[in-house]
Amino acid sequence: IKCSKTLEGLPAVEGHHRDGKTFIAIFCVSRHNVNGGETQISYDKGDNIVHRQTLSPGEILIMDDTEYFHYATPIECIDDQQDGFRDIFLFSTPSSRASEVLY
Repeated sequence: IKCSKTLEGLPAVEGHHRDGKTFIAIFCVSRHNVNGGETQISYDKGDNIVHRQTLSPGEILIMDDTEYFHYATPIECIDDQQDGFRDIFLFSTPSSRASEVLY
């Protein structure tokens, strides 16, 4: 997710949501020149947040996607003179690839 002086970075435009998987893992690869990007875990669409964490590079958060909703807050640049970014990997099980789903 990128941001700049004129562009707010929106990691989860759909708001608090589920991905339709059993488990998901959110791994932070890097953060550069950004505020925000707080991961929020809730029992519903955001009214009852049970965990919030701004992941640092190298940190991973694993959650049960059947029980909880998740969301990441928008990011904005700390220094408007340069762009910012937040890189994450999102892992899920079962796989989203139809060819890897076992029936």
